[in-house]
Amino acid sequence: TDILWKRPGISLGIGFFVALGVAALIWALNPWFMAFFKPERRLAISIGSALLVWTALGFYQILAWQTLPIFLRHERELVKKKEQELYHLAQFDSLTGLHNRPAFERHLQAALARAKRHDTSLAVGIIDLDDFKPVNDRWGHEAGDALLQQVARRFDERRRQSDMIARLGGDEFAVVLEGLDPRGAREQLAAIAHRLHGVVESPFDLGDGQRAEVGMTMGLALFPADAGDGDALLRLADAAMYRAKANKAKRTQWWQCSSAPSDAEAPEAPFDPYGADARALLAGAQPGLQAMSSGFVEDFYSRLGEARVTGPILHALGHSDMRALRAAQAAHLRFLLDPSTDAAMIARRAEHLGRAHALVGIDAATMVESMSLYRELCAAHFRALALPTRSRYHLTLAIERRLLDDVQAELRSLEQTTGQYQSAIVAPLPAPGALWADVAASELELLTALPGMLACAALRPDVQGVFQIESLAGHEPLGALLRQTMLAQPLEGAQTQGGSLVATAWRSGRIARGGEALDAAAAAGLRDALAAHGVRSMAAIPVAPDAHRADMVLLLLGAFPRQFEAAPMEPFLQGLQRRWRELRATRLRRLPSAVLQRDLAQSWRERLFSGGLEMHVQPIIDLRTGALRKVEALARLRQPDGSLVSPALFLPLLGNAELDRLFRLGLQQSLGFVREWDDQGLSVDLSVNLPPSTLLAPDCARWIDEALTASAVAPQRLALELLESDAFDD
Repeated sequence: TDILWKRPGISLGIGFFVALGVAALIWALNPWFMAFFKPERRLAISIGSALLVWTALGFYQILAWQTLPIFLRHERELVKKKEQELYHLAQFDSLTGLHNRPAFERHLQAALARAKRHDTSLAVGIIDLDDFKPVNDRWGHEAGDALLQQVARRFDERRRQSDMIARLGGDEFAVVLEGLDPRGAREQLAAIAHRLHGVVESPFDLGDGQRAEVGMTMGLALFPADAGDGDALLRLADAAMYRAKANKAKRTQWWQCSSAPSDAEAPEAPFDPYGADARALLAGAQPGLQAMSSGFVEDFYSRLGEARVTGPILHALGHSDMRALRAAQAAHLRFLLDPSTDAAMIARRAEHLGRAHALVGIDAATMVESMSLYRELCAAHFRALALPTRSRYHLTLAIERRLLDDVQAELRSLEQTTGQYQSAIVAPLPAPGALWADVAASELELLTALPGMLACAALRPDVQGVFQIESLAGHEPLGALLRQTMLAQPLEGAQTQGGSLVATAWRSGRIARGGEALDAAAAAGLRDALAAHGVRSMAAIPVAPDAHRADMVLLLLGAFPRQFEAAPMEPFLQGLQRRWRELRATRLRRLPSAVLQRDLAQSWRERLFSGGLEMHVQPIIDLRTGALRKVEALARLRQPDGSLVSPALFLPLLGNAELDRLFRLGLQQSLGFVREWDDQGLSVDLSVNLPPSTLLAPDCARWIDEALTASAVAPQRLALELLESDAFDD
């Protein structure tokens, strides 16, 4: 029954062939039957065969008459359905289900006739999707088709009942907006356009968790204001759309009327790269930005590794350092693109980065080149993000402004760091006659105040040839570490290559730095210990007060890799060497004849003014008469163990104020001896050494007068002699 009703042609065919087959079978068997049966029965068999044939043909006739009407009705339905399909194909787009171009053109003619009849206005719009091609390029045409289908559904949901929207082809659509008031058409169009723009205000689901955003541009032409026929309206709307699209990055609205081209060219309000709009864009783009950060970092360092300045710096880093650097760069990129990051945060972070770049040898020109590469790679990677043009434009503005603020702050920090190092070598020299210990300490403090300088030490070998720290500034634990390891080896046992860095500089007379330092540290088992204190680079500067062999080494410990190997650091190291040579040669009282450990020197200074000063006297004899003319007072330092320290050792450790104090204490003690001798009936005059700095002190005369008065000694009995080891300034 199912076949009979649904496929009557098959039923008729089967019936016809069944009847024909039965009749043929009977006629074929008839001769056999005639031979088999008796003659009196042959007539009956012939009549029976004829009846069977007639019955079969009759059955077919009945079946044909019953199924023919069904067959004819079904054929009519098929024709009607085919006509409907042809009509739909002629009217609608097969992909989106929207009207197609021919249907749109017919509808437009009818709409114009209605507008003329009712004295109303209508608008023709041409709509083109923005940034649709990247969706096809990135995810394929199936994803693009899915997006177009969703656009069509959203258009259908947002159009007015009287509006007609058609797909002209590709990602281009057309719309007819009827029933507009000629006197307020533009206001009505603004409201309709706002509603239609909701089509692209939320992302499109492309399947497999992929989402894309596109924008759109619309050009409008008004009837009868712009043109009176459909073709002209379409041309004007298309031209308006292309004008708006050409300015899509800066336009203030997504649509433009043909009669008002200035709309698309209206100046846009300033975009704040740190404002709410920028934060919203960055927040929405975070998944894509995070996904591209690792590839960006790899590309960035791959390109930097080929550059002339940055290449050697990167190649000198180990695998672990390089991984850490890549991770830090990725973190910095995430920081720059974080919606919560503001300009002040970027400036604070860039100050540290600029300082680091300066200390590893990157100059301002290299910094600018690197940031240009940074921007280029950012733009290349951002183009892969499926964003509307306007969103991408504003996102690019936000990112480029953040990058610009970052590099400007880094450049300021780089220049400031370079200036600080230059200032350290051109600072005013200390006053003539200044104490070497004070000058060395102040000079080292000046150096350790520089960015990236962990510690500085002035070193001299003792009589055993072991370098001692004469003065140290900076990270105090490094002094003990150096004494226990790097400085423990005598000069006789230190080889120029592979031995102590300090010994290398001492022997060669040249500045030793960088890789030599760390290799030597590694050979001595010192690398890990230095790294634990943050030391990543070292330099040893030999100081020779004349053209002969050095008598001091200045040791610098830096916090950055290659800090003292970088080309910009070379002028600083050479200038520092010249400065210390001048300090040693021309401006300072001579150093102690034997080098002293810093701790021992400090204890001597403290002991000297806490009861350790003893004044000894030696007689001055008149060789002609043999008479005692006077005695000369000499200062000695009495140690707790009873031993005495010569002034040749402790005087160079004292500053001007301490020398003034020493002179007053020594003068009082010596005048006390004279008074005691007077009481015993022995009249002896006194000679006391006077430091030139004390002679120049404004209160020098008052100090002497007070001492003489307190001891009741006549002034003519006191002689003052300038210290032989000091010199007057010209």
